[in-house]
Order: sequence, then structure tokens, then C-alpha cells
Amino acid sequence: MSLQPDGNYLYIGRRDGMVKTRGYRVETGEIESVLYAHPAIKEAVVLPVPDELFGNRLRAIVSLHEGTTLSREQLVVYCKERLPHYMIPELIEFRASLPKTSTGKADRAALAREVPQG
Repeated sequence: MSLQPDGNYLYIGRRDGMVKTRGYRVETGEIESVLYAHPAIKEAVVLPVPDELFGNRLRAIVSLHEGTTLSREQLVVYCKERLPHYMIPELIEFRASLPKTSTGKADRAALAREVPQG
């Protein structure tokens, strides 16, 4: 939020991971925690993809530990056992690694700019 010359505030957006999907408020960090708990997952990011009908669709981008395998179907079953239906990512992408910021964290901004592949 920034104060404008006319005295009004300009709302720029949220800094947390709260998004609305299918009428539910969802914290993307909760989904990421579940994904990180899977023994095969090394890195995980969950991002909203704007959708006129649903508000947002959930997009998960994950990388696996070396020597492990995990299918999309296996990951969906894993999520269904641990998350409400509206928190299960609809788009799931597997990558060798995720892009990083200069501080070594997953570069969410770069991932958000990409066209979803899931």
C-alpha cells in the first residue's frame, strides 16, 4: 500500500500467500508444507493462476530429491489424504530444480511470470 499525492492509499496486493479459490480462502504456505512433508519432494512452490470462473487455480511446481520418483497421480492421492479438496493443486509441474533469487530462495516472481505447463 502506498500513499498517493491526493491523500488516498493505493492497494498494491497481498504480501502473504492468501488466495481465494472456488470461494475458499487458502494459504499457499499450508499446501507447500504438505508437499515438503513428502519424502520425495526437495522443493515446492504453490502459486495462484487467475481464473475467471474459480478466482484462482492452484499451481504446484516441485522438484524431487535425486534418485526418487513420483507421478502426478501419486502426488494428488498424497494431497487428497492430507488436504481439503479445494486445496489440492490442479496444475502440477515437475522440474529438476526451481529458479532461485540472489538469496537462494525459490524465485516465485519468475515462476509466476511463466505460462503454466501443468
